[in-house]
Amino acid sequence: TDPRVFFNEGDLWQIARDPSSINAVLDIETLRSAGTAGTRPMLPYYLLMTLPEEDQPSFLILQPFTPRSTPNMVGFLVAKSDAENFGEMIQYQFPQGNPPDGPNQVGGRINQDTAISSDFTLLGQQGSEIVQGNMLVVPVEESVLYVQPVYLQGTAQNALPELKRVVVVFEDRIIMRTTLDEAIDAIFGTDSGDGGGGIVDPGPVDGTVSELLARAENAFNAADAALRAGDLASYAARVAEAEDFISQAIAILNESEPTS
Repeated sequence: TDPRVFFNEGDLWQIARDPSSINAVLDIETLRSAGTAGTRPMLPYYLLMTLPEEDQPSFLILQPFTPRSTPNMVGFLVAKSDAENFGEMIQYQFPQGNPPDGPNQVGGRINQDTAISSDFTLLGQQGSEIVQGNMLVVPVEESVLYVQPVYLQGTAQNALPELKRVVVVFEDRIIMRTTLDEAIDAIFGTDSGDGGGGIVDPGPVDGTVSELLARAENAFNAADAALRAGDLASYAARVAEAEDFISQAIAILNESEPTS
């Protein structure tokens, strides 16, 4: 053990910070004592995904982590929730040489993107507020795919957010589209729209991927409706359902990638 790492707290992890600006508090110790966007810890969330070195998907809860000293994603902890392996916890760590950006870094990149900023300006021209929803972290091999819904909230009393855009970030690409399906297609090179960064082409997209993304889109819309109705429990459940569908779609895309 290198004592310098210990004294410099190089391996000291913390729960990744949440860059969302959504005001709905889904409790869990009042959003772990709340805080502003970028300072409060991300809440863990449920999803169905195939873990590294496993063949079958597992229903689990996932918590992303960053080092205390840097904002990069250092790893994540999962706890299995299926009957056979309930409570089994597994820690995964990204390679130290080139760790992926953490949620706060990605949130900053989204806000600094000129095309997205221009669209936000247009959306907010009528006085409505742009609400950036919960950042969804989907591990993809040694990288991370981020998904963030964008809502528009009116100025009237008790006005609730309405889903307007979906931002997807993968490696050096940032894409915002009106639907999740369009954003995923653009990220993986099947969309002709503009966007920064190089295109990652995993090959032809299976029809099942489109179905899963359509279900995720429906889940986001259902979450929007639940939020409008003030049903925060249903809102959280529908967001988790959307994460599940996204994870399944990414797993199919990974299987279609050519091996080197």
